[in-house]
Amino acid sequence: MTRQELRAGLLDAYERQMGLCDRLEEVADSLPGRLDRQQCLHLARMIGPLIRRAHAAEERELFPHVVQHHEGGAEHPGRS
Repeated sequence: MTRQELRAGLLDAYERQMGLCDRLEEVADSLPGRLDRQQCLHLARMIGPLIRRAHAAEERELFPHVVQHHEGGAEHPGRS
């Protein structure tokens, strides 16, 4: 995977998470009187899969890239 592909994937995941946050803020702003229960259920169903996909992409793509490009580098502060 190229750096551009990795960056694009991370940006996409970030934008999806920020979109979800925006929609959750809309729900919060509607409290207590104008709560759309269907929207709440829809958003609640989105949270788990969105976060699982983001974590899986990090494990599969980001972390191996970081390790590959930083092996043999300076030790991390605070580690022995």
